[in-house]
Amino acid sequence: MKFLLTFIVLCMPLFAAEKPNILMIISEDNSSHWIGCYGNKQSQTPRIDALAKQGFLFEHAYSNAAVCAVARSTLLLGAYAPTVGTQHMRSRHAIPQKYRPNVEYLRAAGYYCANNSKTDYNFKGNDNSYWDQSSNKAHYNNRPEGKPFYAVFNIFETLQQNLWVNFGSGSFPSV
Repeated sequence: MKFLLTFIVLCMPLFAAEKPNILMIISEDNSSHWIGCYGNKQSQTPRIDALAKQGFLFEHAYSNAAVCAVARSTLLLGAYAPTVGTQHMRSRHAIPQKYRPNVEYLRAAGYYCANNSKTDYNFKGNDNSYWDQSSNKAHYNNRPEGKPFYAVFNIFETLQQNLWVNFGSGSFPSV
């Protein structure tokens, strides 16, 4: 029975529909109640609102880590920061071997993985090495034709250090 289950799991990709593209937009130091698609009538976020209408809008999700690098380690590893030891900012220690970045699994499944451009995963290793491309020029358009993609884009205008500068100038970027 174990062999049959293993065989079925290994053959599933042969019978599956086309692999979906995955686009992750990260807006740091932000809250859902600041974005139009979550009901804020004063916020002007037309691009994010349009994506929310066409894609999948998370309505019951939250960040379990209020610090950027700690939150990124949670996203990349799929485990709570205290579980893998990344809860202390700038720890950069080795994570337990059984935890691997999701990008490794996606690349093994045939995805082109691009990160534009934020890293700092708060654990030991070369943060850029997990990706096919990781820089401010990284983009899913750089992938081989027909290859599915997983792409991460970070909105830097919402970083706390930039947010009040933008508000102080009287203009907020239209994200």
